[in-house]
Amino acid sequence: MLKNKIVFIPIIIIFLIIFIVAMLLVYENSSNYCLSKDGENKMGIIEAKILANLVCRDEGGDLSNEYYCVSNEDAWKVEIRNVKKGCYTSCNIDINKREVNVGYRCTGYEMPPEPYRNVTPLPDNYQDLNP
Repeated sequence: MLKNKIVFIPIIIIFLIIFIVAMLLVYENSSNYCLSKDGENKMGIIEAKILANLVCRDEGGDLSNEYYCVSNEDAWKVEIRNVKKGCYTSCNIDINKREVNVGYRCTGYEMPPEPYRNVTPLPDNYQDLNP
């Protein structure tokens, strides 16, 4: 009886290892690639993270952990936080050319300091209200 249990345990362990490897391969192939519009080129998230860390870290901000595939632009994008006030900065990784650039979209709007964010603004006619 004990001999049967000893043989059964390695079989279960081997089955679990095969199952885990298969699940990782399915996950890697389904959600971690960005495909170009024409379907000819793809880039995995691991390659995108390596390129972003090599090039975009020099901008002085913090790279977000969220990477977005923008397939109509053939690019991975990741936000770079705290680079310029009033700007949305992103690291753009071209999946066709394997080139990386930093894009800035600046509105000039800066978030007010924390204590003033929820203050109701004065009405336009506030001087008329004061006797």
